[in-house]
Amino acid sequence: MQEVYTRGFSSLSDLDIALTRTLSKCLGIETEFVIASTIKSEGNKDDKLLQIVKHLQGEAYLSGPAAKTYLCDRLWRDAGVGLVYKDSSGYPEYQQISEPFDSAVSVLDLLFMVGEKASDYIWGEFRQRF
Repeated sequence: MQEVYTRGFSSLSDLDIALTRTLSKCLGIETEFVIASTIKSEGNKDDKLLQIVKHLQGEAYLSGPAAKTYLCDRLWRDAGVGLVYKDSSGYPEYQQISEPFDSAVSVLDLLFMVGEKASDYIWGEFRQRF
């Protein structure tokens, strides 16, 4: 993480992209990343996201739980694209700095607390459900 933070970025989005790629590498994720702004999309939040998902030939979109307040389930259903909200409950507990265990923290917490075993907590041997 220090290598990313000491680089010096001209924009917050460049920092975010670098962090996402670094964190993914730490977790063993080998997915190809596409920067959404490189895909032509127009309209409101639902329209833009749907266009991006369809451009990438996706069948579903995984969103954070806060988006339930502003995404329109009907639009996604009508477009034939699944809309799934992330749920952090059910993650196996690990030692955190303070009690009680909080599953709704950044993946940075997991990485800093368990190191190389972080991916096992997300989808490996410690994972109880996926």
